[in-house]
Amino acid sequence: MAKLTVYFKNKIILSYSFETERVHIGRDETNDLVIDSPVFAPAHAVIVMQGNSCIIKQLNDDFPLMLNGKSTKESKLQDGDTITVGQYVVVYSTDQTGQSANADKETTMTAANRKTKGVYIPHTANFQIISGANIGKIFHLNTPMTLLGDHGTGIVVISKRKGGYFASVLENIGIITLNKQPLADTSIKLNHQDVLVVGNITVQFYLQ
Repeated sequence: MAKLTVYFKNKIILSYSFETERVHIGRDETNDLVIDSPVFAPAHAVIVMQGNSCIIKQLNDDFPLMLNGKSTKESKLQDGDTITVGQYVVVYSTDQTGQSANADKETTMTAANRKTKGVYIPHTANFQIISGANIGKIFHLNTPMTLLGDHGTGIVVISKRKGGYFASVLENIGIITLNKQPLADTSIKLNHQDVLVVGNITVQFYLQ
Protein backbone atom coordinates (compact mmCIF):
# COMPACT_ATOMS: atom_id res chain seq x y z
CA MET A 1 0.00 0.00 0.00
CA ALA A 2 1.28 3.48 -0.88
CA LYS A 3 0.83 6.52 1.30
CA LEU A 4 1.19 10.06 -0.04
CA THR A 5 1.46 13.01 2.32
CA VAL A 6 1.18 16.49 0.80
CA TYR A 7 2.90 19.46 2.41
CA PHE A 8 2.44 23.11 1.51
CA LYS A 9 4.86 25.60 3.08
CA ASN A 10 5.96 22.90 5.54
CA LYS A 11 2.39 22.13 6.67
CA ILE A 12 0.48 18.95 5.97
CA ILE A 13 -2.66 19.55 3.92
CA LEU A 14 -3.51 16.01 2.77
CA SER A 15 -2.54 12.45 3.51
CA TYR A 16 -3.98 9.44 1.68
CA SER A 17 -3.36 5.72 1.50
CA PHE A 18 -3.99 3.90 -1.78
CA GLU A 19 -4.58 0.24 -2.49
CA THR A 20 -5.08 0.59 -6.25
CA GLU A 21 -2.43 -0.44 -8.78
CA ARG A 22 -2.27 3.07 -10.25
CA VAL A 23 -2.41 6.44 -8.50
CA HIS A 24 -2.80 9.50 -10.74
CA ILE A 25 -1.63 12.87 -9.37
CA GLY A 26 -2.66 16.25 -10.76
CA ARG A 27 -5.01 19.21 -10.47
CA ASP A 28 -7.85 17.73 -12.54
CA GLU A 29 -10.68 16.24 -10.49
CA THR A 30 -10.37 12.92 -12.32
CA ASN A 31 -7.06 12.19 -10.54
CA ASP A 32 -6.79 9.94 -7.51
CA LEU A 33 -4.77 12.57 -5.65
CA VAL A 34 -6.10 16.02 -6.58
CA ILE A 35 -4.00 19.10 -5.75
CA ASP A 36 -5.84 22.19 -6.93
CA SER A 37 -2.92 24.42 -7.89
CA PRO A 38 -1.70 25.78 -11.25
CA VAL A 39 1.83 24.51 -10.50
CA PHE A 40 0.49 21.00 -11.10
CA ALA A 41 -0.44 19.74 -14.56
CA PRO A 42 -4.01 18.52 -15.04
CA ALA A 43 -2.39 15.06 -15.23
CA HIS A 44 1.00 15.50 -13.55
CA ALA A 45 2.30 12.04 -12.70
CA VAL A 46 1.23 8.46 -12.13
CA ILE A 47 2.45 5.93 -9.59
CA VAL A 48 2.31 2.34 -10.80
CA MET A 49 2.48 -0.42 -8.20
CA GLN A 50 4.22 -3.56 -9.39
CA GLY A 51 4.25 -6.22 -6.69
CA ASN A 52 6.24 -4.83 -3.78
CA SER A 53 7.70 -1.93 -5.78
CA CYS A 54 6.34 1.37 -7.10
CA ILE A 55 7.29 3.32 -10.21
CA ILE A 56 6.49 7.01 -10.72
CA LYS A 57 6.17 8.40 -14.27
CA GLN A 58 5.94 11.94 -15.62
CA LEU A 59 2.77 12.57 -17.65
CA ASN A 60 3.29 16.10 -18.97
CA ASP A 61 6.55 17.34 -20.52
CA ASP A 62 5.62 20.96 -19.71
CA PHE A 63 5.54 20.13 -15.97
CA PRO A 64 8.84 18.53 -14.86
CA LEU A 65 8.73 15.72 -12.35
CA MET A 66 11.18 16.52 -9.53
CA LEU A 67 12.05 13.53 -7.36
CA ASN A 68 14.40 14.21 -4.43
CA GLY A 69 15.40 17.49 -6.07
CA LYS A 70 16.29 15.90 -9.41
CA SER A 71 14.32 15.91 -12.66
CA THR A 72 13.20 12.48 -13.88
CA LYS A 73 10.87 10.99 -16.45
CA GLU A 74 10.47 7.68 -14.63
CA SER A 75 11.93 6.33 -11.42
CA LYS A 76 11.45 3.68 -8.79
CA LEU A 77 10.04 5.06 -5.54
CA GLN A 78 11.58 4.30 -2.18
CA ASP A 79 10.21 4.91 1.28
CA GLY A 80 10.65 8.61 2.17
CA ASP A 81 11.15 9.90 -1.39
CA THR A 82 9.95 13.47 -1.99
CA ILE A 83 8.24 14.94 -5.04
CA THR A 84 8.55 18.73 -5.20
CA VAL A 85 6.24 20.99 -7.22
CA GLY A 86 6.55 24.70 -6.47
CA GLN A 87 5.94 25.12 -2.75
CA TYR A 88 4.34 21.69 -2.51
CA VAL A 89 6.17 18.58 -1.35
CA VAL A 90 4.62 15.12 -1.69
CA VAL A 91 6.23 12.48 0.53
CA TYR A 92 5.90 8.83 -0.50
CA SER A 93 5.90 6.18 2.19
CA THR A 94 4.80 2.59 2.57
CA ASP A 95 1.70 2.13 4.69
CA GLN A 96 0.76 -1.17 6.27
CA THR A 97 -2.25 0.11 8.22
CA GLY A 98 -4.81 -1.11 5.68
CA GLN A 99 -6.90 2.05 6.01
CA SER A 100 -8.81 3.37 3.05
CA ALA A 101 -8.03 6.70 1.41
CA ASN A 102 -11.15 8.36 2.80
CA ALA A 103 -10.42 7.18 6.32
CA ASP A 104 -6.88 8.52 6.19
CA LYS A 105 -7.53 12.13 5.15
CA GLU A 106 -6.05 14.60 7.61
CA THR A 107 -6.61 18.23 8.37
CA THR A 108 -3.86 20.84 8.18
CA MET A 109 -1.35 20.65 11.01
CA THR A 110 2.24 21.66 11.54
CA ALA A 111 4.87 19.18 10.45
CA ALA A 112 6.35 19.24 13.94
CA ASN A 113 3.19 17.63 15.35
CA ARG A 114 2.98 14.94 12.68
CA LYS A 115 3.72 11.29 13.51
CA THR A 116 4.07 9.59 10.13
CA LYS A 117 3.63 5.83 9.74
CA GLY A 118 5.84 3.71 7.54
CA VAL A 119 8.95 5.93 7.57
CA TYR A 120 12.16 4.34 8.76
CA ILE A 121 14.00 6.48 11.31
CA PRO A 122 17.58 5.29 11.72
CA HIS A 123 18.55 7.75 14.47
CA THR A 124 17.32 10.82 16.28
CA ALA A 125 18.64 13.72 14.21
CA ASN A 126 18.95 17.41 15.00
CA PHE A 127 20.13 20.69 13.57
CA GLN A 128 21.86 23.25 15.75
CA ILE A 129 22.09 26.85 14.58
CA ILE A 130 25.74 27.90 14.81
CA SER A 131 25.59 31.53 13.65
CA GLY A 132 23.40 34.61 13.89
CA ALA A 133 20.89 35.81 16.48
CA ASN A 134 19.54 32.30 17.19
CA ILE A 135 22.94 30.68 17.71
CA GLY A 136 22.74 27.57 19.87
CA LYS A 137 19.08 26.85 19.12
CA ILE A 138 18.33 23.19 18.40
CA PHE A 139 15.47 21.80 16.38
CA HIS A 140 14.68 18.14 15.85
CA LEU A 141 14.23 16.46 12.48
CA ASN A 142 11.25 14.40 13.59
CA THR A 143 9.15 14.55 10.40
CA PRO A 144 9.59 12.87 6.99
CA MET A 145 10.44 16.22 5.42
CA THR A 146 11.91 19.47 6.74
CA LEU A 147 12.40 22.66 4.73
CA LEU A 148 15.41 24.84 5.56
CA GLY A 149 15.75 28.38 4.19
CA ASP A 150 13.38 30.86 2.63
CA HIS A 151 12.18 31.99 -0.79
CA GLY A 152 14.66 34.43 -2.25
CA THR A 153 17.62 33.03 -0.29
CA GLY A 154 17.29 29.34 -1.22
CA ILE A 155 15.49 26.31 0.18
CA VAL A 156 16.84 22.85 1.01
CA VAL A 157 14.68 19.79 1.72
CA ILE A 158 15.85 17.39 4.42
CA SER A 159 14.12 14.03 4.02
CA LYS A 160 14.22 10.79 6.00
CA ARG A 161 14.84 7.65 4.02
CA LYS A 162 16.11 4.17 4.65
CA GLY A 163 19.73 4.57 5.54
CA GLY A 164 19.67 8.13 6.85
CA TYR A 165 18.82 11.77 6.24
CA PHE A 166 19.30 13.35 2.82
CA ALA A 167 19.56 16.98 1.70
CA SER A 168 18.41 18.16 -1.73
CA VAL A 169 18.01 21.64 -3.19
CA LEU A 170 14.43 22.79 -3.69
CA GLU A 171 15.16 26.41 -4.63
CA ASN A 172 18.71 27.21 -5.70
CA ILE A 173 19.11 30.92 -4.96
CA GLY A 174 21.93 32.58 -3.04
CA ILE A 175 24.47 30.61 -1.00
CA ILE A 176 23.82 26.90 -0.42
CA THR A 177 26.81 24.86 0.75
CA LEU A 178 27.50 21.62 2.59
CA ASN A 179 30.85 21.59 4.42
CA LYS A 180 31.88 24.69 2.41
CA GLN A 181 31.17 22.94 -0.91
CA PRO A 182 28.24 23.99 -3.16
CA LEU A 183 25.27 21.67 -2.73
CA ALA A 184 24.62 20.33 -6.21
CA ASP A 185 21.22 19.54 -7.70
CA THR A 186 21.24 16.04 -6.31
CA SER A 187 20.38 14.27 -3.09
CA ILE A 188 23.26 13.97 -0.60
CA LYS A 189 23.30 11.94 2.59
CA LEU A 190 24.04 13.97 5.72
CA ASN A 191 26.74 12.77 8.09
CA HIS A 192 27.26 13.55 11.77
CA GLN A 193 28.60 17.11 12.28
CA ASP A 194 28.05 18.21 8.67
CA VAL A 195 27.66 21.98 8.34
CA LEU A 196 24.93 23.25 6.02
CA VAL A 197 24.61 26.88 4.93
CA VAL A 198 21.39 28.10 3.31
CA GLY A 199 21.39 31.84 2.73
CA ASN A 200 21.98 33.48 6.10
CA ILE A 201 21.28 30.27 8.05
CA THR A 202 24.16 28.06 9.20
CA VAL A 203 23.36 24.81 10.96
CA GLN A 204 25.24 21.72 12.07
CA PHE A 205 23.71 18.29 11.66
CA TYR A 206 24.18 15.68 14.32
CA LEU A 207 22.79 12.29 15.31
CA GLN A 208 21.99 10.96 18.73
